[in-house]
Amino acid sequence: MTSYIYESAFSSGSESLSTGAAPSADDSTSHTPGVPTPQRSNRDGSSLAFSKTPEATQGLASFICHTAFLESRLQRGDKSAFFASKQARVSNRTRIGNGVSFVVDRAEVENISTQEAESSGKPTAKTVVIKTVREDRHHKDQWAEVLVEIRALLHEPIRYHPNIVRILDIRWDASIDTGSPFPNIIQEYATYGTLESLQKQSQPLPFSIKQKLCYDVGRGLSIVHACGFVHGDLKHENVLIFPNPYTEVPNQPFTAKLADFGGTVMDMSGDGTHRIPMHTFPFEAPEIFDRLTEEGAKKTDAYSYGMLIWRCMIDCEDILTVLGISSPGRVSDSKLRNNMKLFKLSDGLLEAALHNLASYFFSHKLPGTSFTLVTSALMFTLRGDPKQRALDRAQVRLRGMGPVDTYHYVGVKDEANQKTVENNRHKTPGRHGMDLDSVGFALGRLGNDYDAQNNLPGFRPDLPHPARSGFLFEPLILRKLLDRSQQEAMVREFELFADSPVLNDDDDLKPKPWSAAYFLFQSYLCGFGVSYSAEKACQWLRRAAEAQVETATTDYLAIAWFNRIHAALGVPNPYDAEKQFDNVFWGVVRGHRHCYEDSDVLMKASTSAGYSQTWIRKMEDADFLFRSLTSATGMPFFASRKLTRQWNLDDLAVLDSQIKEELGQAYDDCLRPAPGTDDDEADARPNDGYRFDKIFINHMGHGLLHLAASSGNLGAIKHLVQKYLCDINNKNQSHSDTALICACRCGRFSTTMWLLESGADPNGGSFCEESPLHCISGFSSEAEMDAVVAKLVAAGGDLEKHSEASRKDIRGIFADWEDSFSMTLTPLGRAVLRNSLPAVRVLLKHGASPMGKKVDRNRANISAMELAAVLTLPDILEDLIQKAEEVVFLFDECSMLDAARSDKITPYDPLSLHSRLVRCGVDYKTALKRTLRLLRDSSQMQGKAEEHPVGEHLCKEIALGNRDIVEALLGLGHPVEGSPEWRPIREAIKTNNTEIFQLLVEWGSPISFPEDGSKSLLHVFAERAPHTPRDVTIAEHLIDVFAIAVDPIVESQPSALLIAVQHGFHELADLLLSRGAGASLNTLHVIPSNPSTDSVSLLGLLVRSQTSFSVRAIRYLADIHKRPNSPHTKLAPLATAGEFSIVHALAMVPPTDWNSHGQISASIVQLVLDMFPTPTSLGSMAEHPIVGTPLTLAVLTAHAELVSALLASPGYRGDWNKVAKLEGAPAVAAGVAMAPVGLSQRLAVATLLQLEGMGSVAREKVAELRRRVEIARALIALEAALGTEAAAVSPTEQENLREVWGGVDFEARIQGLEGRLVSDFVMPEIRRDGEEVNLPVDLSVLTDEKPSNWTEGCEMTSEMSLRIFLKHFRKDNQMFGDGIVKAMSKLFNKRSYDSDGEGEGGKKGS
Repeated sequence: MTSYIYESAFSSGSESLSTGAAPSADDSTSHTPGVPTPQRSNRDGSSLAFSKTPEATQGLASFICHTAFLESRLQRGDKSAFFASKQARVSNRTRIGNGVSFVVDRAEVENISTQEAESSGKPTAKTVVIKTVREDRHHKDQWAEVLVEIRALLHEPIRYHPNIVRILDIRWDASIDTGSPFPNIIQEYATYGTLESLQKQSQPLPFSIKQKLCYDVGRGLSIVHACGFVHGDLKHENVLIFPNPYTEVPNQPFTAKLADFGGTVMDMSGDGTHRIPMHTFPFEAPEIFDRLTEEGAKKTDAYSYGMLIWRCMIDCEDILTVLGISSPGRVSDSKLRNNMKLFKLSDGLLEAALHNLASYFFSHKLPGTSFTLVTSALMFTLRGDPKQRALDRAQVRLRGMGPVDTYHYVGVKDEANQKTVENNRHKTPGRHGMDLDSVGFALGRLGNDYDAQNNLPGFRPDLPHPARSGFLFEPLILRKLLDRSQQEAMVREFELFADSPVLNDDDDLKPKPWSAAYFLFQSYLCGFGVSYSAEKACQWLRRAAEAQVETATTDYLAIAWFNRIHAALGVPNPYDAEKQFDNVFWGVVRGHRHCYEDSDVLMKASTSAGYSQTWIRKMEDADFLFRSLTSATGMPFFASRKLTRQWNLDDLAVLDSQIKEELGQAYDDCLRPAPGTDDDEADARPNDGYRFDKIFINHMGHGLLHLAASSGNLGAIKHLVQKYLCDINNKNQSHSDTALICACRCGRFSTTMWLLESGADPNGGSFCEESPLHCISGFSSEAEMDAVVAKLVAAGGDLEKHSEASRKDIRGIFADWEDSFSMTLTPLGRAVLRNSLPAVRVLLKHGASPMGKKVDRNRANISAMELAAVLTLPDILEDLIQKAEEVVFLFDECSMLDAARSDKITPYDPLSLHSRLVRCGVDYKTALKRTLRLLRDSSQMQGKAEEHPVGEHLCKEIALGNRDIVEALLGLGHPVEGSPEWRPIREAIKTNNTEIFQLLVEWGSPISFPEDGSKSLLHVFAERAPHTPRDVTIAEHLIDVFAIAVDPIVESQPSALLIAVQHGFHELADLLLSRGAGASLNTLHVIPSNPSTDSVSLLGLLVRSQTSFSVRAIRYLADIHKRPNSPHTKLAPLATAGEFSIVHALAMVPPTDWNSHGQISASIVQLVLDMFPTPTSLGSMAEHPIVGTPLTLAVLTAHAELVSALLASPGYRGDWNKVAKLEGAPAVAAGVAMAPVGLSQRLAVATLLQLEGMGSVAREKVAELRRRVEIARALIALEAALGTEAAAVSPTEQENLREVWGGVDFEARIQGLEGRLVSDFVMPEIRRDGEEVNLPVDLSVLTDEKPSNWTEGCEMTSEMSLRIFLKHFRKDNQMFGDGIVKAMSKLFNKRSYDSDGEGEGGKKGS
């Protein structure tokens, strides 16, 4: 719920990462012409197969929490896309690349969030790229390396840029397929592959298309540099090609996007130097091995950009071949590399490139103007001296501008950038609101592109950099996404961090000890990765409260909640009374209003009158600090270190001198004329406001009136208003507070009344986040509240005015840990939110409506009654119900539970244990029970109780783990047995919640039901989700107490034992085996998800799936198979009802389904062969009557991996020469008997001839041919090694086979086939004729803007309005935007539809 990014509020004072991510099919592997050269630090050099050890999962918690934090910064109130409980469904997954850090697959994915899906309401299948971390190269820094790519691609200016690849989703259940705790990263799929594949699989592209592709890459590189990091490994393979969605430039079907941020270097601010962790020879800059400054590191990208331009212009030719370097092993030759470095430093490579390009352009008869453009771009990039490289100049030339125009552009651009820096330096403090970037990013969140540099090379070079720290841990969401082992891994890591010393401030990519302790407190409170424990939750809360340094993050929350949570959970408070009161003191100062109640509890418990008086004085001090220094927000807006100077409100003469010094020559003009003079009568507020009101005293844009009102200094207020020309309703810049709002929030009665008498706006005015009426709970007595409300209403105060949503990232009120101020509420609703019964009663007295006024705004139709109900505030709810003018049906207890979880009332779950503990303290249980009963009784009294399925809400609360809510519902009479669709006992078993299970048993729940059939509760327990706890207490109870049969054999139905093994619940399987189960292990059953298939054994089912779960399950079965003296656990080799053995079943797994992640498929094969090591162990199934031995079947299916495994197995190797009659086998005459060695040769030759007879060849078919040739060669080699003739029908047949096989040059003919491969994509139509296609094109027309398509009478959507705003922000419109942006755009950008009109008067679409 909380992201911890704020600096310490009340303190006395105020190495680059490396990764190997790769979204392209080739990733960072080296096909000629390049080879990656990883230069990484902190490596142990080992290659570890994955296992879920603490080492293998190290960094998981940091990765997840930082990713959640990064995504939260993008959401702007929207729901998370990456942490949604519904995960994407993957199908048709095909491997397309292997890289240094990732393996890359193409797949079809449903439930990816798209505009089309949202509008249709139906799931859409989308082709995507799935990147999986290569766990075989695990080392301790791997999480940090993967996080670099996430940090880059989730940074707002990068995320929505038209020339940067996008992350679409993160798949957290990837461990099922891969066995790795790492999630899958899902990115958009490049229709045309990489820039390399596009150029190699097509005719030479026209110059104009190559120009734009290079320019696209430059745009992507420019935004990367502007955000403070370098790409590090720019090359053709790391540029992806997509269809061009824009039509401004004709004959331009492609858009290039920069991808693979594996070599990225971030966090380069400061004077330090950095190394580039990864590069590819020969595309790297000559200084690549040096330690470089930030600017120097960016220059290396510029050099690689020049290499990419050169290679692109010569149609992706091999650079080394072009240079005449063609010796074997050339790229690994250190002498060659050193000579190349010298060649680059001397600008020899530049000369060679220019000569090569001249030759190319001459031979292809390309225009000289195009050649000049390219050579100019290379002159600014391929320079040995980094100082002579200029990415912006190269981009401008590729934009189509001539030398003079380029010179002019760079000068104007540099001046514009300097003016932008100056403007930012003098920016009004605290000001925020709609600007160009906020509009663009909002369009980005709708799925559109946004270029923060507006297609202006080098413009705005200092955009915000990616966040370096910040962690968000939301266990209630994560526990639905992560399996139990992942949860446990996160808890282990939190414990490790919590016990670690803080060595330095540079290690920002892991939580600090106190934050980790806070996360552990949350974990034990909600059962994330551990069992619920009040004692341990409090133990870790104490660790969080005792931070080594004051951080204003989790330590503040822990201190404020410490006393309350210990008392509520019944855990003894380890602190003495003095320390407890100290916690309460700071909780009050920091804005935690419940600490007032906690202080009363402490004082009532005190037995010393002296202590009580001391504490009363101390609380008065805390209250004073809270109101005066924080303006009753808990944030130190007016603390001395936050002020521009120490303003003296007590000595008015000193205050005047300070104001005079601040205003300078404008002082006299700010004095208010004497009453009755001509100047007084002529006095009018200027359009841009009074100069006095522009005295900003802090970073939030408060003025002196706000400071005086918050401190309650009525004398200073009167003096300022009466002496100076000022606006009594002047608003601060950050959230539009007026002095009256500050006075009300701080409970300054006299000041409030005087301001109202002096004409202050009783509603605060337009754009205020809250009105004075929203703040009346700040007054200390009900009498003061009554007087103020009466005065406000008499002056025109609106009792039904809704507050504006407060952006947490702007206002930053840390005590609002649940983001409650984002809710738009009436004053009565705000009083309910503050749990202020006196304020509620006063507002009701003066006519506030308990049901509120309906307005069309997000979460704005929340009535005070609804809010009081979901917040479980029964005293307030009772008053509201009684005060309602008419009998209003709110909702019954069940509807309230639904509303609380709907996200329509509060932005958080108000019924979570954590929320209720903080809000209600020791009364959290009784408050809940009273609220539910009140709602139930009220609905029954009105005869409007809603119909709900019996047991539904019991089951929902059980699923959430809320034991006390379940108990409260049972106490209200909800039947413990539920209904057939909603069985509470079944839900408790599905969630493996022992406490709730025992509660239901105590309430008399039955354990079997008519609809169960042969499926017992043990089946339910075995089928539970992987994120549930693994202990088997409930199963033991079901067996021992309720005598449920452990292993009944039911035809075609898998037993609980089989399900437990398949789902990885081996603790349950052990329990069932120990109680006599085991007979069902060798039974055949129908697959529940696909009942139309043949019956299959457990082993057969596991072999089919080829997942990490299968490996673990088969390993478990192999272990029990070997147990001595346990005949009922011996597994039969039967796989299916068709009498196929389990080894045959391995051969029937399609080779394309072979899972190389963590050697999953290889492990499955080895485990099966270990269980059944010889054909004899297969019994009568050793040789199938139709397909022969497993080896023969593997040859038939072209399963090269299995053939290799069988030939390596002493038990199965002998089958290489075993003859079988294969009816209907390809390339074999009917009834002809053949051994695998002969069969493999026949099939290889037949497949070759078949493919050669085709016009074009599918890549998959060529891969199959290669596997067949590999199989045949392996068998021939074995035949030669053994010196034994292969069995055949006749010597003549044998001789013919040898002649045919020996006469085929497979390598040459396969290469010929590869030249006829079906392209991976269908090329769009490209006009290639005419000289103009090879002339430079003007790319100044490129834009991310689109017409809004709004017309009069058409309902304007949010996207339409955003498009109109974006256009106006960039055009010469006085109402919006930055003049510098507009001037640059007007001078250097052309928009093809600028003359189309702007929807003025609603006549035309924008």
